[in-house]
Amino acid sequence: MNALNLLMSQIRKVIFDNFNDVDTRFNNDQVLELLKRDEAFDQTITIDDLESQFVKIEDDGLVRCIAQNFTTKWFKLY
Repeated sequence: MNALNLLMSQIRKVIFDNFNDVDTRFNNDQVLELLKRDEAFDQTITIDDLESQFVKIEDDGLVRCIAQNFTTKWFKLY
């Protein structure tokens, strides 16, 4: 599995494990914080590095953006 697919899988796992409820709001910063708890996760990754992955999960229909403020995006599951 290449690095981008691994990162996408990690993001999806965090979302399913922690925010798997259609009424729960969460944001990309919360997901990054949870990813960084894993010592194997590249700690140098910033929220800006994950922007394309969050766009992809939106495009794939996993989440919908309900609000945005600069680099923070709030989501809900579809």
